[in-house]
Amino acid sequence: MLLFALAIAFVPQTTFAADMLGASKAKKLAQQGGYDANTTNTTLAANIGKVIAVALSMVGTIFLLITVYAGIVWMTARGDESKAESSQKMLRNALIGLIITLGAYSITAFVIPQIIGRSSTGGTCSLGSDCEGKMIGASCGDRFCQVKSQSGDVITCECT
Repeated sequence: MLLFALAIAFVPQTTFAADMLGASKAKKLAQQGGYDANTTNTTLAANIGKVIAVALSMVGTIFLLITVYAGIVWMTARGDESKAESSQKMLRNALIGLIITLGAYSITAFVIPQIIGRSSTGGTCSLGSDCEGKMIGASCGDRFCQVKSQSGDVITCECT
């Protein structure tokens, strides 16, 4: 309760501090320069990645619910072979669905960044704090390593 009260007490100061740091001035300058003031640095790929993450978490929740339900049905079958068989089939199908979902996640998380990295310039980031040594297009958290500049064999990347 005390933590909740402290959180509410400090919210107005936090927003006031953000405005003091120039957030409103930056938005005004962006509008004067012809840019949309509400634009963020999030790329389309990052947004798609977030949608995929939400979808996969929903699929995981559905798998958990189906597994619990099938387990309850199996435990309460009381010797009824048709109920036990039905719940075993449900568990088997849920497990197959989970394997397919994990396969899809593996493809989106590991294979596609490798393909993108090899097809863009075919290189590895030489410099860049989060991307050093990674393939171009590889994920770094919820973002991706992209080329910032290139000079000869030296590729400087940043996580965007």
